Amino acid sequence: QKSSSTKSQNSTSAPRRRLSMARAKQEARRPTRRRREDVEVSQRIYVEMDNLDVLMGRGGRSNHHEGNNIYRRRVLELQPRYKTLSHKEKTKCSADVVKWVKEGGGRFLRQDKTREDGRQWYIVPDSIARNKVAQALREDHSEHGKSMKRSRYGRPKKVRVPKPKKSPKASPDAI
Repeated sequence: QKSSSTKSQNSTSAPRRRLSMARAKQEARRPTRRRREDVEVSQRIYVEMDNLDVLMGRGGRSNHHEGNNIYRRRVLELQPRYKTLSHKEKTKCSADVVKWVKEGGGRFLRQDKTREDGRQWYIVPDSIARNKVAQALREDHSEHGKSMKRSRYGRPKKVRVPKPKKSPKASPDAI
């Protein structure tokens, strides 16, 4: 016989969700999503940024940085081949790009915006760098792909409209 305290605990607990058999199997197979990796503050190695480094992040600084431009050209060269590879070969390909950057004198860096001194860039582990490379190799870099991504995230392409030329004023000598 159950005590009344056990009964009251059961009645106040949240009802259990019943899953269909197919749904239960599907959820059992689904891998749990891992949290984004990062380096603990105590283990970060802070360095000065160099022209050959690949900067993690978004925005103008990383888009126009020399090391990122070299890295993007390499990714564009490898992309057609990457799409034909098996999963294991894709992992090796992205690891090879990380190795290529390092052998060329570059590093993968992330900015620590909480630091006030000049040394706010730290080296990220190869696993994070490899994930960045794999994402870049998967992305569609064609004009159509870029416009689809912009439409998905609600940012239209900036179109530069030339300013109208001012009509020359008649000089007093011309009259």
